[in-house]
Amino acid sequence: SPALHITEAVLGSLPCNSKIVEPYIDEMPRHLREYSLATLDDAMESADVVVILVAHSPFREYGFTQRDDKIFIDAVGLVK
Repeated sequence: SPALHITEAVLGSLPCNSKIVEPYIDEMPRHLREYSLATLDDAMESADVVVILVAHSPFREYGFTQRDDKIFIDAVGLVK
């Protein structure tokens, strides 16, 4: 999927602590197992930058809003 390719590119090129939220899988793909899945609440609590690549139902229902303490990169128009 395009979102997976973008995730792989970001993880491979930026030296950052990353949390991945994907509500429809139970474990990371084999080639990404060095990263772990996080809950949306956990990721939102600790993230400085939030990248939204897909409009899964849990993401649409979360109610993302612009905040001074986070940078949003929203590819699907969920941040209000």
